[in-house]
Amino acid sequence: MNIVKTSVHAPVVVLVALAVFLSVGVFSAHAQQAGIQIKPSIIEERVEPGQTYPFELHITNRGSASDTFYFTKRDIAGIGEDGHPILADNNQEKTGFEASTWITVGQESVTIPAGQERSVPITILVPSGATKGGYFASILVTTNPPQLQGVGATVAYGAATVVALRVGGSAGDAVEEVDIREFRTDKALYGAPEVTFITKVANTGNTLIRPRGPLEITDMFGKKVALLTVNPDGAAVLPKGERTFETSWKGDGLFFGRYQVVMSLGYGDDAKKTVSETLSFWVLPANILIPALVAAALLIAGLFLLTKMHIRRKLRGMNVSATSAGRSNGPVSRSALMTVVLLVCALMFFLVLFVFFA
Repeated sequence: MNIVKTSVHAPVVVLVALAVFLSVGVFSAHAQQAGIQIKPSIIEERVEPGQTYPFELHITNRGSASDTFYFTKRDIAGIGEDGHPILADNNQEKTGFEASTWITVGQESVTIPAGQERSVPITILVPSGATKGGYFASILVTTNPPQLQGVGATVAYGAATVVALRVGGSAGDAVEEVDIREFRTDKALYGAPEVTFITKVANTGNTLIRPRGPLEITDMFGKKVALLTVNPDGAAVLPKGERTFETSWKGDGLFFGRYQVVMSLGYGDDAKKTVSETLSFWVLPANILIPALVAAALLIAGLFLLTKMHIRRKLRGMNVSATSAGRSNGPVSRSALMTVVLLVCALMFFLVLFVFFA
């Protein structure tokens, strides 16, 4: 049985095929400089304990001269916050998801003339005692012999095929679990509808997962204003690993007030599961907020002056002498001040209602 999915793994020139596995197509431009094309870049398949799976790697020399390429098998220890896989050191503590020892490469190296392709046989033997879950490894193809290659860092040379195996069978249990460690916006208050949503996802199970789902934004009246997708490319998260996804939204038109966000992530192969989170943010554009504040200030000042003028007219109508009117300046001022205080309190009251119930 050949486990290469030829229908979904088209030839891709990559500098870091491991990064392609977790975020498709990021490094294709750099790969052309390396002069190596390897296909398939990803082998992702369900397998059974005790079974053997033969397949082939197709390697093309994109350089201008004949070259010799060497093969190295490495386990994948996890992924960094940037999404790039971290290759395991030979002395590193085992995670339980290693699969490099299951892989046999048919030859140590291959010499390929410029512009030509060679095929190399690969065999995967799944141990009979393998339990359900995800297992991962990589096959590096480089122009350096294995003894000259460094260890412990993310891949920065050559090309690679990632092997991601999902073991079935009756032994053990495959656990598909996701925990949303963080869901927030990059700011709490915005002057324009340009928001970045940050979602940190942890894979707490023992299989590879590809969390993906909708992010819906509604305004203070419950009207849907946008529908986005978190992780639209289906980037993967390894077991016991974390991955941060950023989703950007830029609204077109007039936006003002408090907005509610509901985000749901679906994941899992055996049984589709969903996790959800909610948050809110404010959009208070300066071109609306500043004129409103100025208008409120002018309104208060106008009411203050009108109140004072009204009281003076009343006093004149009652034929109050100038001296008496002068002595009444204190009470008039106190009355006007009281009016302003009441207006300000009313304005603050409506502002509090807006904040809590909008």
